[in-house]
Amino acid sequence: IRGRVPRSRPAIPLPSASLPMTLKQACDQALQDRLPWGRSRRGWADSPSRATYAGQLKDIQRILGPSLPVTRINQASVDAIINDLRGERVTHRGPRNSGATINRKMFALFSVLRRLHDRGLPAPPMPRYATFDESDNARQFVFTAKQERGLFEQIQRLDTRLQGGQGGHPLKRDAHAYHDLFVFLADVGCRLTAGLNVQWCDVFEDNESMYVRFFRKKHLKGGRPRTT
Repeated sequence: IRGRVPRSRPAIPLPSASLPMTLKQACDQALQDRLPWGRSRRGWADSPSRATYAGQLKDIQRILGPSLPVTRINQASVDAIINDLRGERVTHRGPRNSGATINRKMFALFSVLRRLHDRGLPAPPMPRYATFDESDNARQFVFTAKQERGLFEQIQRLDTRLQGGQGGHPLKRDAHAYHDLFVFLADVGCRLTAGLNVQWCDVFEDNESMYVRFFRKKHLKGGRPRTT
């Protein structure tokens, strides 16, 4: 417009060629990269797990320091991360992490380092890391068939509760609906958000068996469509 000086957007600061890349810069670059590296099929910028990776890397930066030159990451750095996440340091502030959680956070860090190697950028030698055993992961479904039936029966009995006295909200007898939902989640093995978004067109029959398709991008587990 005549008489007005257009405002220019502030330039994004780039790391100086004379300064070593910091851990934070390496993590930010990985989170903004749209090209695949290593065994990844896509870059993290378009990954549905991007927010998860960002949170994991933020915890790594809390331990090592965001300004640490990435080329200085070594075996001692890995040991410091593990000791902190397991709650074995006096300076540890967060809850103790399970072995499975530590594996995920170390995977995020090693992916950042692997990207530097693949892109031909200054990178440290890859440290060693032995993954923790995840066989005792509390997130695994370990109920027996009898325990599962008992749990579902208890849910159904919620609809038989007696109405309380005066005052308070009346009981809403909808436990049967939750029972059906929980049975579906357990049988299909999907997450709650994915289960709530299943439509009738996603369910089909083949050879006297019922199947459910999960293909909508925002509800995919691991970013891959599947049929159960």
